Amino acid sequence: MSKTIDFLLDIASENNGFKIGDPWRFHELSLTAIIPLVRATEAKRSYRLISEVQKDIKIRDTGSIDQMQITNDSDWPILVKGGEYVYGATQTRTLAVSQVILVKETVVVPCACVHSSKGIREGQSVKVDGYAPSEVREVLYRGCPGIAPHRPPYTVPFGGDTLRRRSSRGYSRGINYAYSGSLQQAVWGEVRKYSGGEQARVHGLMSRSRLAPDNDILHAFAEGLNSSYQTSEEDLAGRMRENEEKYKDILKKTPKLDNQVGLALVALDGLESLECFEHPESFEALRRQVLKSEAGKLAETSELFDFKPEKAKAIVKELLTGKYEEYLAVDKLSTSTTILTGKKFQGEVVLLGDDAIHCSFVKRAS
Repeated sequence: MSKTIDFLLDIASENNGFKIGDPWRFHELSLTAIIPLVRATEAKRSYRLISEVQKDIKIRDTGSIDQMQITNDSDWPILVKGGEYVYGATQTRTLAVSQVILVKETVVVPCACVHSSKGIREGQSVKVDGYAPSEVREVLYRGCPGIAPHRPPYTVPFGGDTLRRRSSRGYSRGINYAYSGSLQQAVWGEVRKYSGGEQARVHGLMSRSRLAPDNDILHAFAEGLNSSYQTSEEDLAGRMRENEEKYKDILKKTPKLDNQVGLALVALDGLESLECFEHPESFEALRRQVLKSEAGKLAETSELFDFKPEKAKAIVKELLTGKYEEYLAVDKLSTSTTILTGKKFQGEVVLLGDDAIHCSFVKRAS
């Protein structure tokens, strides 16, 4: 059995210190519930997330829409998360594939644009600024189609070149991501759809609060929302910054558990997404960005949603024990990233050495 599957089964079976916690909702009418994942461990981390050592990381625009160059000058291997987006005086991009960048390593990371009207400035330095919503990440996972399972994909086309040729120019090889124009169009489409959905959520909450002014916390929350948006629909980073202000009450009230390593989101149609690390410190480094990216869903309400807490563990276990095809998206000497494709979910697992350090799943688009 692979290390990838071992990790998922440990979470599902609540082995090796993992526990699936009780669900939480912002309000009794909230359409989405958070299921926390916790793990008690005395292990020390052998890596850091990019947000923890950002001052020692150099991220530069290559001048190509589908590539950012990252240099790790820190003293730690760093985990770059697919879905994290970089922002600065150039076109905003979302990083497409999670991977570990080793100490003193320079990697050209595949990415996609999430601000279609902002121009590219080659050589411009940028910083990680946030985390894309699950709908955008689902599209990114589709960037690994048609890869032969379990093979080092060193010669798959990438941005009009091949990885074998690119490695001869001094970049690390072993990154497989099939960027295409159609994929980019799909990313832009999801960014605009997300922006429109956020606007609808805010207006819906405002309307509900006027119709039912006695609905305690929901009324106070909705009345506190500013329904106007200042950024364009295509500016994901700008919309996320606005959401952080709009949904600050949710971000503040969401429970912060000891030893939390991840969370799953359950909505009316079932499980929406899952994010889990092997260590609490790693989740803590990404926690606020994960919540911010999905805060609108936590705010959305309906009297039709009758969530039964006892089903929470069963829903998470069903996801983690499902059947998936495994595709290597990153394959380097001491680390790899495997894309998992299932009937209902798309996911990934990152390994560093012999240990799985992270998994992420999102519901596949219908």
